[in-house]
Amino acid sequence: RRQPQQERVSSQRSVPPIIVPAPLPEIPTERLSLETPEGSVPLNSNFYIERLPQETYCRTEIAKPHALIRLKAPRQMGKTSLMLRLLRQAESQGDRTVYLSLEHVMEQAWSDADRFLHWFCASVALKTQHKFQHQDYASLTAMVGSTLGTQEYFESYLLPDLVAPLTIGLDSIDRLFDYPHLYNNFFSLLRSLHEAGKHTEVLSKLRLIISHAAEVYVPLEIDRSPFNVGISIELGEFTPDRVALLAAKHQLNWTQTDIGNLMSVIGGHPFLVRLAMFEIASNNIDLSTLLTTATNREGIFYRHHLARIETTLNSQPDLLAAMTSVIRSPEGTNLAPSLKGKLEGLGLIKLQGEVIVPRCELYRQYFRSLPI
Repeated sequence: RRQPQQERVSSQRSVPPIIVPAPLPEIPTERLSLETPEGSVPLNSNFYIERLPQETYCRTEIAKPHALIRLKAPRQMGKTSLMLRLLRQAESQGDRTVYLSLEHVMEQAWSDADRFLHWFCASVALKTQHKFQHQDYASLTAMVGSTLGTQEYFESYLLPDLVAPLTIGLDSIDRLFDYPHLYNNFFSLLRSLHEAGKHTEVLSKLRLIISHAAEVYVPLEIDRSPFNVGISIELGEFTPDRVALLAAKHQLNWTQTDIGNLMSVIGGHPFLVRLAMFEIASNNIDLSTLLTTATNREGIFYRHHLARIETTLNSQPDLLAAMTSVIRSPEGTNLAPSLKGKLEGLGLIKLQGEVIVPRCELYRQYFRSLPI
């Protein structure tokens, strides 16, 4: 996407503008019904916070033939919640929809490319109530290979049978990055389906939404990668106005100072912000106590969230060493692409200029005591 040109700076000195803080949203008066913040935000939730203008862009794009939308964000930053809403919109425009998370792939499918593509094709057929023609699929893949055979099955069997357009949401697709014997074939299939949709009427009815938590750090041929076509949407942290809106939805009478104090500890991390507001609105803790104990290992408020991450780091010594080096480098550091990608996917780091730093003060303080 082309970046906007930098505005020309006037040589004439001007009076600095007076910055007036944006007014806080009004607090709803109806009785508050809280939702436990876990997993994706329910489709009918009052606590979902839109990311604008990214979501508007996605909603326009998903209505186009052979659309391909790539959602990138670390864990618990809102990818799945947005994907499910885009699938709901696709349903409203008459599409059949399929949601598949690579977190739920059966173990046998990871063994080789043929089995993985078979799993993918059969799963889409099952989700759309299409009678999967095993013999026809096997004949196609035996003749031309599993990648081209899977594409041919979509074109000649599945899509014609469905009649309506089909939108597929593929969540956590970067699980494949750890399987070099799989990702080239599968990513090549996605790219080929998208490109063929430009000139093949039946494949133009296929739309794809894929999500990944980290930058693509695996080697892929340019013309076989789905990561350089379609549109790319990166979901960042909540801005102060989004945090203020979520506070209002929780009927918290917070000031701009309160919002700034919370964000000084956890930034705008959507899950951490929502968890804090849920606990405060439930009267389980107050903001002052949270702020004074959030980074205290003895009475840590985020203990379960942090313990899960710590378990992940302890199970991968190279990842633990990489995170430790980030924590102990006040000016920031650099990492090998694969390590950077994994820590980024966990949501533990961010880029600050050209160097890598902890995503928020909570992570900096908590993981400071990790052993190398």
